[in-house]
Amino acid sequence: MYAVELSRVSDDGATQLMNGEVVNTETGADVAHIGSFRLPVASGRFKAADQGFIEPYLTAGCSQQVTVTYGKPVGKEAGNTYTGSLPTVTDPASGSCLSSTSTDTAAGRQVTVTGDNFTPTG
Repeated sequence: MYAVELSRVSDDGATQLMNGEVVNTETGADVAHIGSFRLPVASGRFKAADQGFIEPYLTAGCSQQVTVTYGKPVGKEAGNTYTGSLPTVTDPASGSCLSSTSTDTAAGRQVTVTGDNFTPTG
């Protein structure tokens, strides 16, 4: 399983540098650097109750089906770990040939996006 970790890397007095990493939850090893950004120190950083969104890049075509599992986002700062909640799943905008369903599992929220022309094999 993989998780996205957001961590504060530095603070220059005016801004704080934040890094986003994909981490293997079994080994703790970094898998990929997602990106970095700076926040004004006055922003108060992220809080355990902050809201956010996940913008899915739906790769399923009208004749495909794609299933992914989203885990809870995890952030670390000053030795403290903060865990967010599972994402809310919504269908793509009207007029799309895609629809989505979600199921909560022990690993996270499993989301399946299905095209209206999808034909299962087997």
